[in-house]
Formats: sequence, C-alpha cells, structure tokens
Amino acid sequence: MRTSLLLHHELGDRWRAASVLEELAGGLLARIEPARAAELLGAAQALRDTLQAPLPPAERPDYDEGVQALRHRLGSSVLDRHWSHGRALGLEHAIHAATDAAQKLSNPEAPGWRHAFVGQLTDREYTVLELLSAGHTNREIAAELFISPSTAGVHVSNILRKLGVKSRVQAATLAHQLSLPAPSAGGAEPGRLQAGS
Repeated sequence: MRTSLLLHHELGDRWRAASVLEELAGGLLARIEPARAAELLGAAQALRDTLQAPLPPAERPDYDEGVQALRHRLGSSVLDRHWSHGRALGLEHAIHAATDAAQKLSNPEAPGWRHAFVGQLTDREYTVLELLSAGHTNREIAAELFISPSTAGVHVSNILRKLGVKSRVQAATLAHQLSLPAPSAGGAEPGRLQAGS
C-alpha cells in the first residue's frame, strides 16, 4: 500500500491516493494506531471534498463500520479532534504520515504494537492463515486440515475479523509484514510465516 500510495501521488492521481489512504487507515491502522487512522481518514475526506469525489456507495458500509469502530475506541471528541487535524494536514503531510505508518508495518524489528495481533488467533487459525498466505483456497485448506470447506471459510472469516482486514490478500500481506508466528508444535519454538511459504 505504501508503494501504491507513493505511485498514485507521483502520477497526480489524487482520487486513488484518497482510496489508498482510506484502505491503509481503516484496513490496517484502525486497530493498532487509531488516532493516526482517524487523521488519515480525515485527510482522505478533505481530499475527496476538494475533488468532489464522494466515497463509492459500494464502499460505504465497510467505511461506516470502520469509523464507528474508531469512535468506539477513541470516543467521539478524540475522534473528532484527530479527524479535524487530518483534514487540515494537506495531501503532502498526509502522504508522509501514511507512508511512515506503512513503513512501520513492514519493519522487521518488532515494535510494541505488533503484539496487538499476536495471541488473537487460535492455533488452528494460525494454521489456516499460513495456508491462506501460501495462496490456498478454502477447499484446499479444508483438504489439508481434514475439515469441511464451510468450516475453513468460517476460520478465514474469523481471521479477517480479528486482524481487522477485508480480504485474504490483506490478511496474507499483514501476516508476512508482521511475521506472525505459526503455532508451536510439541513445545518447539514457534515458526514464522515466510513470504512465499
């Protein structure tokens, strides 16, 4: 997302830059840096207002749900304060803040916020996430784990919800970026999800 944001900015595609800001804020940062997420959403809204390009209707339910979750976490007054600050940032500062946050997400030195994700998944969900990250479909995951495809789908849905992402690709990307540990086996040291595994 960091590369995408920088590329859209370089090309002058402010509409897509707004979309990436929203995705980064709502999809990844809302759970771990809610104040920064609120600022970036405010900046994206200001950009959309300037462009007269409202949020597409198909994206509205997820967007509203994300904003409501932020309001619950921060409280209305704190959310409004950070949102207003984001609206006043300007595009250059918003992109700098967003790319800085995205860089932290991919930093191999485990920052404190990484632990917001670790421990949320069950051992089975870690296993499903590892298979998902390797590109397996629900049917393939089911065959590998000797479960039904519908049960595999439930596990995938739970993983997306717990990681605060909307798609399998986002879950796999986040798993790789955070090097989320795979479940330990027989008391051995936990493994780590590897890109391309």
